[in-house]
Formats: sequence, structure tokens, C-alpha cells
Amino acid sequence: MEMNTKKIIHKEVYCGSELEKIQKNNIESINSGYRNLDLELPHGSWPKSCLIEILSREESVSEIILLLPTLKKIVASNKYIVMLSPPHIPYIPTFQSFGIKEKFILVVNTNRVMEKLWVIEHSIRCNLFGGLLVWIKEPCTFEKLRKVQTLAKRSNGLNFIFRPLEAKKKPSPSPLRMTICSDKYPLLKMNIIKRRGPTKLTPINIDTSTIFSKKNTSKLKPNYDLDCIPPRNRGRNNILKKNT
Repeated sequence: MEMNTKKIIHKEVYCGSELEKIQKNNIESINSGYRNLDLELPHGSWPKSCLIEILSREESVSEIILLLPTLKKIVASNKYIVMLSPPHIPYIPTFQSFGIKEKFILVVNTNRVMEKLWVIEHSIRCNLFGGLLVWIKEPCTFEKLRKVQTLAKRSNGLNFIFRPLEAKKKPSPSPLRMTICSDKYPLLKMNIIKRRGPTKLTPINIDTSTIFSKKNTSKLKPNYDLDCIPPRNRGRNNILKKNT
């Protein structure tokens, strides 16, 4: 007697060949703003109600640059962005030039993992944010991350967690894990190391020049934004200012 195994597979378990089906069925998500990345994401865009883990080698702003189109869409729907322990202070004029209003950016600073988990839990319980961005450079156990992933399932927003590249070798409950590094400007290089669906073995090159071409600096004061800085002093780190 033959048995149709697809009928008894849990609804959240996908076959490796079902990436396209997952993409078409998901309607509660926000695309990344980069077509070549959207084609590789399990849902064709950033999946909500789960933990999205991004790993990087250096302390940079690559992850923020990557997420600028996403953050703009979140703010456009009048949702808040919560930044928990960013390594740099958000440079508001630059965010404004990308259409991200200051009043929708909430910044919380703490260096203790337990306090970060507390902020994550209460942010999700309130469920008023559109994007939760958390930087955890301290060692974090699988159990603590699993608690965050469990909490993320209750949220209606996007949940990003940024960790050092060394964490790549350690297990994680995050359904979506990727690495990011700066390449020759304006390129970012990404690798998807875990996702629902078939594996992705080759890097993804992200061209950020398109988002910088859409900046609006007409309402900003001179010398108050990236485009007003002399070219020799201009850099992508101007989007955030170093914490001192």
C-alpha cells in the first residue's frame, strides 16, 4: 500500500525542492529591495514571525545598508523600528534622506544579554513594531536564542539579530541564517547558510548603488549629510556615528 507522505508532513516542514511554492504562498512579508536576494529567500522576501540571523566579521554598517529599503517600507506603514544595542549611534539626517523618519526609530542600549532578552520579550509582547534589530556580540547559548525564536513567532514584524561571524560554527534555532561582508563599493556579499528550502552554495552580490541614488537631501542643511561631505571624507560609516 502506497502512502502519500506529503499529506502527513507538518505544515511548517518543507521539501528541499519546494522553495518556489513557499515563495508564492507567503503573502505576509516585505521584500528586501534587491531582486537577486529575494529570489533566494525562502519566502521570496523577509519572513515575518521568525528570527533572521545575520553574521558579519567586522563591526560595520553593512547590515544597516542592506536593510535600508526594508526599513523604509516599514516606516511607510507607520510602524516603529526598534534598534537594540547598535554598535553605532543612528545618524538621523542620513536616515531621513532615505525616507525613514526619526519619530519611528527607537534605540535601546544595554550590554547584558539577559537585559537584551528582556527588551526583546517586551517589545514582542507590545507587538507595535515593524522591525526589531538586535546586536548581540556577547556569547549567547542555543537555549537563549531558542527563547528568542519562540518569542518571534508571536510577533507580526521582522526580527533581525546581528552576531559575530564566529557564531557560524555554532548551532542556532534561527530558520534563516546568512553572512554579510563589505565588498568593493557599492557591493555587499552575502551567503545563505541556513534556510527552509534548497541550499545556496554560491555568494549573492548585492548592489547598493540603487538605494543611494534614491536619497533625497533637498531638505537637509549643508554639511549635514553624506552627499554634503567632501568625497575624500565620505564613507558608508557616515550612516551611523561611532559610539564614544
